[in-house]
Amino acid sequence: MPALPEAPPAPPRLAAPAVLPGTLMLRGDGVDRDSDCTGRNVLIEGSGGRFALRGGCRSVTVQGNDDMVRAELLPPARIAIAGDRVTLRYVLVGGGPPPLVSITGRDDQVGAD
Repeated sequence: MPALPEAPPAPPRLAAPAVLPGTLMLRGDGVDRDSDCTGRNVLIEGSGGRFALRGGCRSVTVQGNDDMVRAELLPPARIAIAGDRVTLRYVLVGGGPPPLVSITGRDDQVGAD
């Protein structure tokens, strides 16, 4: 019997940004928040929320489902999503490369406005 071909290697995943001191933590289900994230990392934990992040975040991590996020990002920014049906729209503050994006959920959408 012939040997089966090996599966291709999995693409590398970006590590989620570490929760550092000064990280803006936004928690709760079904919340509607407008927050200043100037120069900070942001961690969103919860589902069904709507978040507006202003001022230029360094990174945004979303751990939840059915969240909608609009974020102003400072390049070089990082986005990490661990959840399903998350929509994240961003605007870069100043010029620079697009953010590095890591997604480990399903039906997520990340894009520039």
